[in-house]
Amino acid sequence: MNGWIRWGITQLFFVLSVICNISFAISSPNLISSLGLEEAQLGELGGIYFASFSIALLIIGGLMSTIEPRLLLSGSAVVAAIGALILSAANGFEGALIARLLMGVGLSTAFVGVITYVSKEFPQNFAFMAALSNAIANLCSALLAITNSMIPILAGFRAPFRLLAPLMLFTAGLLFVVLRERKSSSESASIPAEGSPQATLSAAELPTAICRILTTPQFWYVALYFGGLFGSFLAYADLWNIPYQLKVFG
Repeated sequence: MNGWIRWGITQLFFVLSVICNISFAISSPNLISSLGLEEAQLGELGGIYFASFSIALLIIGGLMSTIEPRLLLSGSAVVAAIGALILSAANGFEGALIARLLMGVGLSTAFVGVITYVSKEFPQNFAFMAALSNAIANLCSALLAITNSMIPILAGFRAPFRLLAPLMLFTAGLLFVVLRERKSSSESASIPAEGSPQATLSAAELPTAICRILTTPQFWYVALYFGGLFGSFLAYADLWNIPYQLKVFG
């Protein structure tokens, strides 16, 4: 049961990260009009988010096996909450840019976190639980889009992020408390549970491991496929789809 609770808390963080992204896309027309932005500046807000997300993901994700995950996850959730709060109060492009940078850093650990705990708690059902985690997040984003059409206030960018900021702080507290590792004895701490993956990399070994991955041809095949497919979706459809439909279809 404790495994389901730990997975549920990391899943909540992941769901909130997806909702943050969808909320930004939905409210982008209002963001442009409220802050007096040009479309190029909206692209910059999207770009700084993905740039900070990618860099932080590489650094913080790599530390997930060497530093207690609850510290990384709860800390990054706090950073995301600060970013959401700054965005909700932004009065210009600079404030929104800082907010998006912080949100990129803060939300970078969300999917890595849920996958980490899926591998810890459900090693025998990893593929199913990973798919379930992604499906739940996508269903929540679809529900948000439907709800948005019924509640006009959610179309603005301030109200959603004012709500998301305290939710993210609350989630950070849950991550910090619930993900605490509890050992029944020193013996149980030294004997790993059967089938559970163990951290094998130290911080000093991480650069060597990264170089080994980057020199593996199979990595680049998958990276080009995934980056070309999903990256183009995020860069164009996820950000520009809603403004485009509003402009073309009214």
